[in-house]
Amino acid sequence: MLSPGELQRLSIARVLYHQPRLALLDEPISAVSASVGCTLLRALREAGISLVTFGQEDCAVLRNMHDIVVTLGDTRTKQSSAAGSVQVCG
Repeated sequence: MLSPGELQRLSIARVLYHQPRLALLDEPISAVSASVGCTLLRALREAGISLVTFGQEDCAVLRNMHDIVVTLGDTRTKQSSAAGSVQVCG
């Protein structure tokens, strides 16, 4: 039986193995440490895989690995710290 963190690592390894152009990931690093999550997402980026991630919490690691961050909820919009990105604030 694999732990939740091991399952997340295995899922990301599968994405790296198949090398899709785009990966949709739901809570991809919620069960691993921030440093491991950063390493996993960096590996996907370095492989040239575009990422769309979904999560329930505001995760700094995920936010820093994306060019655009969209938070569902309120419809107010503001400029994000990343150059050229727009954040819909919840």
